[in-house]
Amino acid sequence: GAFILFGVSTIVFIGVARGIHKLHFLSRFQYFHQVIDSVQLLRERPRNLVLSFAATLGHWIALGLTGWILTFSLGIDISLIAITVILVAATFFTSAVPSAPAGTGTYHFAVVTMFVTMGIDPSIAFSFAIVMHLMSVLPSSAIALIMVWKWGVHTIFEAK
Repeated sequence: GAFILFGVSTIVFIGVARGIHKLHFLSRFQYFHQVIDSVQLLRERPRNLVLSFAATLGHWIALGLTGWILTFSLGIDISLIAITVILVAATFFTSAVPSAPAGTGTYHFAVVTMFVTMGIDPSIAFSFAIVMHLMSVLPSSAIALIMVWKWGVHTIFEAK
C-alpha cells in the first residue's frame, strides 16, 4: 500500500512540476488531471494552503487534547504528545487499509493494539477507542449533513 501511494504521489508531483502534457501516458487518466489541477490551484493561492495546513494542525491538536482528557478520565497516564501521535497513527492506518465506512473496526483495532502494547487494559483501551472514534467522526459528519441540507444533494451530482 505504501509503495503504491509513493508511486502515485511521485507521478502527481512530476506532473505538477513538469506539466501533465509531458507525461503522455497519464493523459488518458482523468484522475491525474483533477489532482494536478487541484495542486496547481493551491500553488496559485498559497494563502489557502497555509490556512488549510493551520486548520488541519489545529484539528489534530484539538483531537489530541480531547483524547488526552479522555485518557485522564479513564485513568490512563499518557502525555498529550503521545496520545496525539496514537490518534494520528490510528487515523492514517485506518485510511491506508480497506475498512468499513468511517474506519469502523479498523480504527478501534489500531487504537486498542497500540494501547495494549503500552500495557493498558484491553477493555479500557476499547472504551477509549469507541468514545474517541465517535468524537472524531460525529462532528465532521454533522457538518457534512448541514452542508448537504444547505446546498442540496443536486450540487454533488452537478459537479460531475
